[in-house]
Amino acid sequence: MIADTTDRTPRTQIMDAAVRAFAEHGYHGVSMRALAKNVRRAPATFYSHFASKEDLLFAMQTCAFDRLLGGGLDAVRQSRTGADRLRAFIGRHVDFVVANPELMRVLIYEASALPRRRREQVKQRKREYFELARSVVKQTLDDSDVAGDSTDPVAVDRLTYCLFGMLNWTFAWYAAGEHGSPDDLATTIHRTLLHGVRTPPSTTARAPRHARESRPR
Repeated sequence: MIADTTDRTPRTQIMDAAVRAFAEHGYHGVSMRALAKNVRRAPATFYSHFASKEDLLFAMQTCAFDRLLGGGLDAVRQSRTGADRLRAFIGRHVDFVVANPELMRVLIYEASALPRRRREQVKQRKREYFELARSVVKQTLDDSDVAGDSTDPVAVDRLTYCLFGMLNWTFAWYAAGEHGSPDDLATTIHRTLLHGVRTPPSTTARAPRHARESRPR
């Protein structure tokens, strides 16, 4: 849902209905009249909250990124080390994605539907959120033994983009019944960013001989 459970106003109910409709039919595939019908409100009441479909999409995008930024800030403030802050940031983002797969689809696929001026306003929020994640990634590198990476801004950018690649696209494949809990998912993403596909040295276990011999060469 577009807002937290304590904010169930007619405005947020309209936005939630629009999220479902935009996710299923696309921004250009839904009319304001159809949206008003979906939330069982007269068009006049609907227009009293949003003057246009563009206003609705803009409100949806800004509200979502404000929530992500606020949640990310709260998460990293509760930890001290870079690795712990990274885990907290990832966990908060994963929780948001898992709870809002339809909203994530709209955020990713419909951002270009806004006119340039409003796209720039949304991009500013995205940049703030990206910079928060980047600062956490950099601190994690600073705390690690990876020589040089934390002082290379291109490397820090690259890792941060890789992080968001893992985080944002989970809406398209994740299913709790098949892929574990959101906490399991957050742990996997955290470990992957820290260690790649290798198990950390302290927990590396040699594969059984029969498993090694059965691997394709």
